[in-house]
Amino acid sequence: MGLKLASNKKKNEFTILKLKNINQSNNFNLNGVNKVNFNLTYNKKTGDLFLKNPTNHKNLISPHRWLKYNEPENHIKKITKVYEKYFARKKNFVLGITYKDQSFINCINNKIVSKKYIIDPSKDLKLKKNKGIELIQDKLTKIKSISKIKSHKPNLIIVRHIWEHFYNQKKFINFLKSISNEETIIYFEIPDCEKSIINLDYSMLWEEHIHYYSEKTFLRSIEKFNFEVIKNGRFKYPYEDVLYAFFKLKKNKITSSTKVSKDVRNIIKYGKNFNNIKENLTRKLNLISNSGKVGVIGASHMANSVISFFDLDKYISDIYDGNKHKIGKYYFNNRIKIYDIEKILINNCKNFIIAINPMHKKFIKSIKSKLNK
Repeated sequence: MGLKLASNKKKNEFTILKLKNINQSNNFNLNGVNKVNFNLTYNKKTGDLFLKNPTNHKNLISPHRWLKYNEPENHIKKITKVYEKYFARKKNFVLGITYKDQSFINCINNKIVSKKYIIDPSKDLKLKKNKGIELIQDKLTKIKSISKIKSHKPNLIIVRHIWEHFYNQKKFINFLKSISNEETIIYFEIPDCEKSIINLDYSMLWEEHIHYYSEKTFLRSIEKFNFEVIKNGRFKYPYEDVLYAFFKLKKNKITSSTKVSKDVRNIIKYGKNFNNIKENLTRKLNLISNSGKVGVIGASHMANSVISFFDLDKYISDIYDGNKHKIGKYYFNNRIKIYDIEKILINNCKNFIIAINPMHKKFIKSIKSKLNK
C-alpha cells in the first residue's frame, strides 16, 4: 500500500506505508517466527520518518545467540582525532552508552583519559547477557542513575547506532540530561537514510530501526530537546553513509534553524512509489524465473525486507549464505531453506539476487567470478 493511508493533522503526522504480517528478520527457525507490522509515518514539521505503533520490542529478540550485527568502523580513528583536536581536555571521563561505543573509547589517546566506562547491561541495566539492543534501548529509558557516574559527570558521552532504535527518545534524552551538564559533549552517530529514500530503496526498512534520518532530520531530532550542534558531518560508505554530530545541552531554549521541507518531499515520494516498484520487480522476477531457478545470495535483513514486502517469495527457490549458523535454517515469509554458499553451483540455480552489503566488495567480486565461470 502507498500514500495516503492515515493522518493525524493535529500532530502533523502522516502514514505513507502499511505492511502487515512480515516475518521478523532475525529468526531463522522454521516455526515460531513472530510477525511484525510496519506503519511508516512522517512528521511534516520535523521530517522525522518513523514506525508508528511498532511491534513490541520483546517480540524482536532473536532466539539465536550467535547472531551479531556489525556497525561501520572504518571511520573510528578519524572521529576520535576530531574529538581530540576540538573538544578533549586533560583527564577526561568518557562514557559509552552501549557495547557499540567500545571501538571509539579504545581509539582515544589514553593520555587525555582519566576514566572510561561503558554501561554494563548486566550490572547497570539488570539484563541477562546476549539480550541485544532491543532490550537495552528499553532499559535506557527507564533507568534512574548509574552508580559509576554519580559523583562525576562525563566529559564525553558516546551514543553510536542506538538513537534510531529507541521507542521513546524523549525518555532516553532525559536520562542523558540527568548524567550530564552544560560542559558535557554528547556524540551521536547514526546511519544516513537519505540516499535510500531518494533512490526508493525499501531494503532500508527494518523492524529494529524505529527512526530513519537524513542529515537535516537527524540534527532536528536532537535539537528539539534543547541540544546545540557544535560540530557535525558524515563519513561515506558504499551502502549507507554514517552521520555524526557533537552536541551540548543548553540552558536557554534554542530554536532549530534546520530546514526539512526538501526531506519531507523526498519522504512523500518514497511512499507514493512503493506500488510502482513492487509492480516492476514482480514483472521482472516473473520473467526471469521462467528461464530458470532464482536464488538469493545473502540471508540478510535487507533481503528479507525486499522479498517479503513485495511478496516475491514465490519466485525464489534457494537462499545461500556463508554464515555456518544460518546453513540449514530458513528465511523469508515462505521459510525458504538456506544453503551453504559453497554449493551455489550445485543446486542448478540460473539466476541470482545478491543481497550483500556493498561494503564487502572482495566477497561480492569472488561470488560474481564464481558464477561467471
